[in-house]
Amino acid sequence: RETGGEYAYTRDGVLKKNFLEEALSIHMKPKPHHYFYCKDCPQERTKNENKPDSCKGHLIRKFVKECWSKCACSKHCGNRVVQRGIIRKLQVFFTSEGKGWGVRTLEDIPRGAFVCEYVGEILTNMELYNRNNERMRNEKHT
Repeated sequence: RETGGEYAYTRDGVLKKNFLEEALSIHMKPKPHHYFYCKDCPQERTKNENKPDSCKGHLIRKFVKECWSKCACSKHCGNRVVQRGIIRKLQVFFTSEGKGWGVRTLEDIPRGAFVCEYVGEILTNMELYNRNNERMRNEKHT
């Protein structure tokens, strides 16, 4: 969704085609020996004192290392918080101090809870120039 030309907000990821194809090629025809049990999965390690609550996605660590398709746990595993997407009420806003765009929560969130993956794309001036030129070439003028 466009927001005054300042930035484009999307809930979908923006990936380069070759990166996406490379990432997906692993999953096209998985074989039984491709699967393994993830040592970091809290449902697989029942004696882990730092085990987060599997249904709320609470984090103990400062970074997220998630289970993935080759892990034998289910999609309800506590180590799959980013994959569940945004579950909190959030607002994208322009700061009143004019420092730029930000994200804030519209609800109380427990300490250590996962909020969202907040990412952007950094472009060189040349890449921005090239994309703008390409967009202008592709637009139809009436």
